[in-house]
Amino acid sequence: MSFSSKSKQHELVLPTMMENSFLMLSAGTIPDATFLERVSAAKQAGFSAISLFPEHYLNARKKEKLSLENMREILADNSIVVDEVDPLLDWFTLRHEDASRSEDLLYEMADNLGATTMNVAPGLAPAISQQQVTEHFARVCQRASCHGLTVTLEFLPWTLVPNLNTALQIVQQDIAQKAFQTYQEHAFVG
Repeated sequence: MSFSSKSKQHELVLPTMMENSFLMLSAGTIPDATFLERVSAAKQAGFSAISLFPEHYLNARKKEKLSLENMREILADNSIVVDEVDPLLDWFTLRHEDASRSEDLLYEMADNLGATTMNVAPGLAPAISQQQVTEHFARVCQRASCHGLTVTLEFLPWTLVPNLNTALQIVQQDIAQKAFQTYQEHAFVG
């Protein structure tokens, strides 16, 4: 594609997808698509992965009558993977090691379809301190690790995690706490 100016010819270079790039079609991009439509659209647009909302998974299983094997075949036939399950919204409401029903559903989705990431968002969080948010986030990370999942923390301007700086503080506090616990376990073992 090119355009002309009075002084010289300019070429507009559009970025092309690199052969080994990883692009994920977000679940919210085509919210009403069937599972097959979503996977097909991802393939046609050059994506290598998709994310799924719980409603997409449940619709595929119940309304579209797809078995897990059908879903895996559709993914494999299109060379698409489910990379992320999204969103966990009630991760800050429970105490100790308990997972909510919605969290359990996200683990089921990830376990059955091979997702590697679970997104958590503070969209419905009550007014709690950043330290409490960090503690809840750490518990989710611990539970998610049992399923081989990495947890991402989404920041939303109207929530307790309104920006990247706050999200980084929470994640860094969690990492520092884990490092200190690991140090204590190794340094004080008799």
